[in-house]
Amino acid sequence: MSEATICAELDDKPAGLSAKEIGKAIGEATPVLMEQLLLMVAAGTLKQRTVGRDQVFSLAKRQRRPAPKPAAVQEETAEVAPEVAPLPSASPRTPISGTLTLNLADDVVTTGFQTVDQLQRFATALKEVTA
Repeated sequence: MSEATICAELDDKPAGLSAKEIGKAIGEATPVLMEQLLLMVAAGTLKQRTVGRDQVFSLAKRQRRPAPKPAAVQEETAEVAPEVAPLPSASPRTPISGTLTLNLADDVVTTGFQTVDQLQRFATALKEVTA
């Protein structure tokens, strides 16, 4: 499953598709697909909205953020990133259900999690996308 495959499926669907519909079209299980879709929303590739009980995804009209400046230029203006508090030391399967809401420019992304492992995977993927 790649971003290009998902984008190709949504290209001629301006109203968007639900995660279940996208999964059927590309042959991927919905739970696995949701993680990729949320990362694409965070990266600015997709737009997400709620219609009834479904999350509908469509191609975002806004552009992705520009590439970071070369390292030599960044050193002059670099800001120290805030320290991220570590997750509680617990088994990856420890239940800590909740929701995470992110405000990204003009979009709001909300995702749910039930275990420390799910939250950690999302945080790691989000860090990679925004780095």
